[in-house]
Amino acid sequence: MSPSPKAVLIGTRVSILVEEEITHLPSNEQVIGADLGLTSFVVLSDGEVVGNPRLR
Repeated sequence: MSPSPKAVLIGTRVSILVEEEITHLPSNEQVIGADLGLTSFVVLSDGEVVGNPRLR
């Protein structure tokens, strides 16, 4: 089944709804932690740092 997006315009706001079947990934024993912060958006337990997204 292909996604069927629907958009509704209400004044200056837009609401978008997409219904789609999602295939779940198989379970595994790997675990990762995530720390949300102010300087960095997130720091993962393996040391990877994801920077803050800057909106303009």
